[in-house]
Amino acid sequence: MIEGTSGGSVEDIAPSPATSASPGARVVLAETPWCVECKRMAPLVETVAAAHPGLLLQRVDVSTDPTRARELRVMATPTLIGLVGDSEVGRLTGRRGREDLEDFFAATESGIHPPSRASRTEAALQIAAGALLVVLGVLAGPSWPLLGLGTVLSGYGLLGLLLRGR
Repeated sequence: MIEGTSGGSVEDIAPSPATSASPGARVVLAETPWCVECKRMAPLVETVAAAHPGLLLQRVDVSTDPTRARELRVMATPTLIGLVGDSEVGRLTGRRGREDLEDFFAATESGIHPPSRASRTEAALQIAAGALLVVLGVLAGPSWPLLGLGTVLSGYGLLGLLLRGR
């Protein structure tokens, strides 16, 4: 089932290949009823969407419409897909905060690729993986390639955290 919202109105759109083409800018929220992160993020997505009346927000329940999920290449929920006509201009997967959603909706509305920023979890995993490589590099006697790769990966994760603060 796909539900569309634009400026507070709701319309049901029957899932079919004919609904995949839309002339204007839109954001598709791919979700499932049992997805906890989908339920937590949905009110925020609707609030941000209401601030962008030029965009159509479509909700797709990928558990009841697997064909549509394959067409949209949805691999996890929640997934937000920014489309202008038939062209994808951006994609976010996983729960995101207000700032990321506002940037995504604004970029989709303007038809440009939204800025890509690592989530806090992604940045923390990069830092941890880098630290592990550094420790392995030291224990291996030292292994300079592991030390170098670990340092770069940790630095990249720290940079991601710093850029999120902007």
